Amino acid sequence: MRRRRGWWTAGLIAALAALAVFGWRARRPAGPRVLLVGIDGADPQILDRLVADGRLPTFARLHREGAYGRLRSREPLLSPIVWTTIVTGRKAQDHGVLDFVEIGTDGGPVPITSGRRRVAALWNVASERGLRSGFVGWYGSFPAERVQGFQVSDRLAFHQVRSRRATEGATYPAGLASELRRRLGEPASDLAQTRARFLADPHAVLSPDGERRLGELARIHATSEFYRRALPILNGRYRPDLLGVYFEMIDACGHLFMEDAPPRRPEVADEDFRAFAGTVDRCYEYQDAVVGDALKLAGRRTVALVLSDHGFKSGEARPRTSGRADVGLAPLWHRLHGVLFVDGAGVRSGAVISGAGILDVAPTVLGLLSLPLSKELPGHPLREAFVTWHEPGSVTA
Repeated sequence: MRRRRGWWTAGLIAALAALAVFGWRARRPAGPRVLLVGIDGADPQILDRLVADGRLPTFARLHREGAYGRLRSREPLLSPIVWTTIVTGRKAQDHGVLDFVEIGTDGGPVPITSGRRRVAALWNVASERGLRSGFVGWYGSFPAERVQGFQVSDRLAFHQVRSRRATEGATYPAGLASELRRRLGEPASDLAQTRARFLADPHAVLSPDGERRLGELARIHATSEFYRRALPILNGRYRPDLLGVYFEMIDACGHLFMEDAPPRRPEVADEDFRAFAGTVDRCYEYQDAVVGDALKLAGRRTVALVLSDHGFKSGEARPRTSGRADVGLAPLWHRLHGVLFVDGAGVRSGAVISGAGILDVAPTVLGLLSLPLSKELPGHPLREAFVTWHEPGSVTA
């Protein structure tokens, strides 16, 4: 009897110790989870037009039921800089990411890496405070960092500015890369599927340049589908308090095919105009469906932020230069304002968010997770998007 009582006492002590260590997990249901969906280059003018035409049901619902506004970006309108600002809440001169490339060990240029970033990102802050995070494809996230949760970096699949994938460091945990490939297959491009999804006539004859551009879109399409299918798997396994995903499709599509959109330009080949005139709009329709799938992962306690880093010029506002991403003048096609939708638990339905900027995203996410805000963050939480807002306090760094 004495031995049984000793076992019982030891078990009780162990259970109490576990509660002391993991008590934050028991308390987490009091606050919301956060879903952050990044859509590169989504333009408010194009999106509003397609919503009015009834072609974007997911964004129409977000307009109707959530809070909405335009998100002011910061010059220079280069995606790696802006997406790093969004996920850190810091200006470029502070976070250290200043271009698409950095100098590699051999002295040549290589795509920007997470090692270039000088300040903590949202996933670092969450991990330090005992919360689980999971990010998929975020710009400049390679090599993947050690976190509580997971990371799928932007080198596991294809990217517009480089097509080679990483063999090491693509994910954390490291074995996640091979597991995802085993379950989902390689993110390999399928020209037939891309033709069927994004061309008016899947069997259209294209110019040689049109064929090349379609091949680039097929790679981005494959990456988007890979992320789309990976999200529910990763969310189900890790159940992160903060889940983020980045999609390049709309920006890539704009750079590849906005020059083929109406009104027609004289330099556009007849066959390319016939094939690609509606491709950008179809990319928005595709992204609408992908965002809809991501939002299905949001439970009743989830707040979703769907946003873009900048807009994209269209119609008569298009520059006379090429929009191709491999041309140095490509950022001239970007508009200063992107889109911002906030949806879910505690969101003020129908609220219009005024004056929001990319520096305000990180403070909003941290506040929703009840994490203290660093006094070094120049932005502010988007309080007007919510019925009530609880100030989380602040720390010096």
